[in-house]
Amino acid sequence: MLTFGREEQKLFDRLAEERLGIPELLLMEAAGRALARAVTEVAERRPELAQIPIAIFVGGGNNGGDGLVAARVLAAGRYSVRVYYADERLFSERYSMPPSAQANARIAQVLGLSLRPIADYVPGPGLIIDALLGTGFDSRRPLSSVCHSAIEAINRARAEYRAYVVACDLPSGLNADGGAVGQLYVRADLTVSFVRPKTGIIDAPGFAAAGEIQVSDLDIPAVVTERLLRENEDFDAAPTLVDREYIYRRRHVPAADTHKGAQGRLGLIAGAPEMPGAACLAARGAQHAGAGYVHMLVPAAIVPACLKAVPSALFYAWNTVAELRQRAAELAQRVDVIALGPGWGDNPEYAAVIYDLLETDLPLIIDADGLNIISKNVATAIKFAGAAKRRLIDDLPPVILTPHPGEAARLFRVFAPGVSAPPDRIRFARRLAEASGAITVLKGARTVTAVPLKDRVKIYINSSGNPGLARAGSGDVLTGLIGGLLAQGVDPKTASLAGVYFHGLAADELVENSGTHGVTPELLIARLGESFLRGGWE
Repeated sequence: MLTFGREEQKLFDRLAEERLGIPELLLMEAAGRALARAVTEVAERRPELAQIPIAIFVGGGNNGGDGLVAARVLAAGRYSVRVYYADERLFSERYSMPPSAQANARIAQVLGLSLRPIADYVPGPGLIIDALLGTGFDSRRPLSSVCHSAIEAINRARAEYRAYVVACDLPSGLNADGGAVGQLYVRADLTVSFVRPKTGIIDAPGFAAAGEIQVSDLDIPAVVTERLLRENEDFDAAPTLVDREYIYRRRHVPAADTHKGAQGRLGLIAGAPEMPGAACLAARGAQHAGAGYVHMLVPAAIVPACLKAVPSALFYAWNTVAELRQRAAELAQRVDVIALGPGWGDNPEYAAVIYDLLETDLPLIIDADGLNIISKNVATAIKFAGAAKRRLIDDLPPVILTPHPGEAARLFRVFAPGVSAPPDRIRFARRLAEASGAITVLKGARTVTAVPLKDRVKIYINSSGNPGLARAGSGDVLTGLIGGLLAQGVDPKTASLAGVYFHGLAADELVENSGTHGVTPELLIARLGESFLRGGWE
């Protein structure tokens, strides 16, 4: 599902009026009614919350207009409501305010709804609607003193009195475009978003403030909305949410008569005498992804340990860098995809192996120490980026990079020397993919994957995973997982997105039974089969 930022929402609203004949006032009516329905459902489940007036905080823009519609609808449904406004100009014809919001403010006055300044609100229990700030808010700007006080009061009511907070479109203080948040923002229990979820409540860190997310179609048939999105290429820039539905539609199910040869061969170049475990975790991740064969090229000193941990793998040993380079070239002739880097060591001489593999037409995944080798100096990075971009131009399989934030920062410094890194993860991943020419899987909460195309970079935000993945070795499992999918013929974009999704889903399943403290890379591997089954890839 696409997500909407500030510009996408503005574009949709304009197209709704121009192409569908739905004016802004009707869109606001539909939004407010959807908000009121959601609040009513909460009140019916938990009637004690509605025993005192529902507090509705409204700003001076269209988000506030949505809240005023909700106030009217709830009052008509026999709920007691109190509207707390941030800008009294909304209720005066002497000022030019957003016309649809101002129209609903006049209606609220005529109907005699309780309208009070925010300063009158006293934090307490009950239901709260946050309709202060919408998609137009820019978290780089300071909050007004009134909105600052309102958000503090809402959060205090929730924290101290267990008030239930429903946010209109996105919690106030979050940036609709994702990434950076303000110093202060509403923490909601439920967010009702319109047409599409806002990027800011899908991306980190905003997703943690949104609570449960519901998406209202604004009474526009889904097929009509889909047609509008397809017909306007400006929506292509919007990030896509990778959830179960997205992954299910791209499922790869082995044929009933498949065999190990058809399941593909992964070549894994990894491990060092002090880090044999990384290679083994990656190999087991690939096997649980369904790879038919895993070929492990590791230092001779760790072959016995790896053989014990992964007895079904095929092993190739090396002792010198020259031997490593020769064996890597031989391996490239035998496998369908190569993954390298987990626990490899960051010897600059290994760069020659990376360059050799870039000249093949094999899919290539680079993780951990492979990334650190590239980031050693600008010359290495330039040579890498040139080869990776040639792959795009020649329609060869792209390179996949899987950095954690620290590795990504080091890569950015050499791929874009002298350029300040963007402050948020979405723009950071986009710039890194542009500079490197590689699919960039920026790991972390709500992993962001940037896929470079010939004319743009497409962004995807993962929906699975939890803090239990913050363990050494988790990334090695992911490298093997993506490689195992690629070996079976899954395209690089889908392999990257599905690998990240199933990796996070396995962690989510573990947390259900044992909490985040119970997540280890070894247990994660054991749960991968269940995650594929749950995701419909069986």
